[in-house]
Amino acid sequence: MQKAQSPVFLIGSRACGKSTAGRALARLLRRQFVDTDLLVQQEVGCSIQEMVQEHGWEYFRDAESRALQQATAPNTIIATGGGMVLREANRLFMQQHGIVFYLVVPIAILSARLATRPHDPMRPPLTAKSAEEEVRTVLQERQPLYLACARHSVDATLPLPALTGLMASAIGAHGKKLRP
Repeated sequence: MQKAQSPVFLIGSRACGKSTAGRALARLLRRQFVDTDLLVQQEVGCSIQEMVQEHGWEYFRDAESRALQQATAPNTIIATGGGMVLREANRLFMQQHGIVFYLVVPIAILSARLATRPHDPMRPPLTAKSAEEEVRTVLQERQPLYLACARHSVDATLPLPALTGLMASAIGAHGKKLRP
């Protein structure tokens, strides 16, 4: 019988590739994959954008925190929402219950990704600013939280096989920090 492995949490900005990398890492390690944004939508029965418009950001953050705890299980790769780190309780929970990776992507790339799908209900705008201005503003607030929460920071612009291989090695080693 194989020993249960700690959950792995992927954190980072919207459009940094948490879901894509998470699915690939789960396949590579033969683990389950969970996206907390999808759990939130299933719980509430509407898109994140609709939820925020109808109930506000605080309501969404409450649902997001519940989804984090619901998703946390051994042998699971968990892609979190970009704002999961805003609550200290969520940061502490992830640090105490698993291995946390911060997926680092330059502002220009994040902005370009967001600009290609400006009305994506999975990624509602956080401000009235342009995609690049919004990413810059949001990262200014969140990057210190991502860095403080993560055990490992990885360059998420690497080709997917290289990125997942790097994360798999770090999970196996449980050792030193990997900085881009």
